Amino acid sequence: MKIGKLKKIINPLSVGYFIIVCYTLIAILAPLLHLKDPKQIYVDNMLSKPSSEFLFGTDLNGMDILSRTIYAARLDLSIAFAAVFLSFIIGIAVGSLIGFMGGFIDSVVTRILDLFQAYPVLILALAISGIASDSLITVVFIITLVDAPVFIRLVRSEVIKLKSALFVESAKALGNSDFRIVFRHILPIAIPPVLIQIPIRIAYSINIVAAMAFVGVGIQQPTPEWGSMIKLGTPYISSGEWWMAIFPGLAIFGICLALNMISDELQKKSLRSRS
Repeated sequence: MKIGKLKKIINPLSVGYFIIVCYTLIAILAPLLHLKDPKQIYVDNMLSKPSSEFLFGTDLNGMDILSRTIYAARLDLSIAFAAVFLSFIIGIAVGSLIGFMGGFIDSVVTRILDLFQAYPVLILALAISGIASDSLITVVFIITLVDAPVFIRLVRSEVIKLKSALFVESAKALGNSDFRIVFRHILPIAIPPVLIQIPIRIAYSINIVAAMAFVGVGIQQPTPEWGSMIKLGTPYISSGEWWMAIFPGLAIFGICLALNMISDELQKKSLRSRS
C-alpha cells in the first residue's frame, strides 16, 4: 500500500473513531471479559502494585483497578451519551422555536439561558444535589441542564440566519405552515453544523461527571467511576501508589483526546465545504 493511501486511511478522524469504538466495545462487552468483580474486596491484596494477578494493581480497599476502570467506562459513557442526546433534542426543539418566532419569547428564553450559564458548573451541581439525591438520574439532569443551553443557542443562531432566506420566503408564499417550514426546510440545513459540537460536548460531559465525583457529588464509592477513583488515589501518589489515580486518569485522557480529534476534523471539513 502506498504511503499516500495509508495517510488517507490513518488520519486524526479515523484514529478518533477507532478509539471511540474500542472504548465502546470494551464497555459493552465488560461482563463477557471474565474480569474480577469491580466491587470485590481482596483483603490480602490492598494497595498491591500492578502484577500478573492484578494488571492495574488494587486500591486501598483491595479492589481491582483494571475491572473498575473498565466498568467505570460503562457508567461514564452512558451518562455522557444520554445527557448529550437529551440536550441535543432539547436544543433542536427550543432553539428552532425561539429562533423562528423571535421577539419577546426569544428574549425571555435567552435571558434564562444566560442565568443558567452564569453559574459555575460545579456550584450548580452542588446546589441541585443538595435538593435531589445523588443518583444517576440527578447526574444526567445536571449535565443536560449544562449542555442544553449550548445546543439551544447553536440551533437558534442557525435558524435566525436561515429564516430570512429566499427558499423560506418561497415556502411561505406557497402556503406552508410555520411548523412545516421549520422542520421540513430550515432544520435539515441548520442541524449539520450543530452536530459537529456533539463530540466535544460528550468529552465535556465526561469531564463534568468525573469532576462532580471528585468533589463528592453524584456517583459515589464503591460504584466504579473514573472521577471517584482519581479522588481516592490522588493522596497516595506522593507515597508511590501511583496506579490508583493514573489508570482512570489515562482512561479519561484517551476518550477526551479521541472526541476532540473527531470534533476538530469535522469542523475543518465543514469549513472546507463552506469555502
